[in-house]
Amino acid sequence: MGVRADIESLAALRVTAQHDELRELQLAQRLQASVIALALDVESVNARIDYETARLQEVQGYLSAKRDRRLNLLSVGNIMIGTGVGAVGSGLQLISTAQHAGDIVSTSAGVGGTFLSLLGLRQPKGIVRAPGYVPAMLAKPLGKEPPPGSDYPAVIWKYLSTPDPNLPSGNSGEQHLRLEWSTFGHLKSQDAKQVTALISTGKDGTPLGIDTIGDRTAMLADVRAQVSELHVDLAELMRWVAESGR
Repeated sequence: MGVRADIESLAALRVTAQHDELRELQLAQRLQASVIALALDVESVNARIDYETARLQEVQGYLSAKRDRRLNLLSVGNIMIGTGVGAVGSGLQLISTAQHAGDIVSTSAGVGGTFLSLLGLRQPKGIVRAPGYVPAMLAKPLGKEPPPGSDYPAVIWKYLSTPDPNLPSGNSGEQHLRLEWSTFGHLKSQDAKQVTALISTGKDGTPLGIDTIGDRTAMLADVRAQVSELHVDLAELMRWVAESGR
């Protein structure tokens, strides 16, 4: 935040027997202004993440509804072939002169039902759609150049990229996020196509499947939580400013 000098000056003033109260007030106000500005930066990042998430969830809902509709049609077709055509085949088999035809009809019903079942299994991954324009707030955490409107304020990015002793192995926030994404299967190493889909703004027409959107929204939620953690530090700083002034 660039306020270390102000904090040290304020701390030194408050242990002085006869300190300059006007100077103390100026330092406290300057710290408050810095905290407010950074808190607004946090909210601006979260707002862009929320917008991206909302747009992606809208596309995910559309794709899910379309997939469910196709699955329902396939299920109805499977029932009709399996029961209707299968019943016809069984009926023909009862007629001695039409047993061969009945065998063919029954076999066809089984093959048709299996084919429709295989189509049903392919539906969840077979429907894709470009999301329209959205921010790409995962670009920078994934080591890519962020497109316009998807960058992070300098102080917040420094917060995410600075090693944190409270995290495992003293990793930075962005390193910790990438490690968790790999652990939970959201990010596959050496998969350039997946990274392209995770940071697509929609302008290039890159299609997104339901599973990819699920991974992307989960990763965005992690980034939002990591950025929001900065509020804890800001609250502690303001608490120190308030309590030291009593």
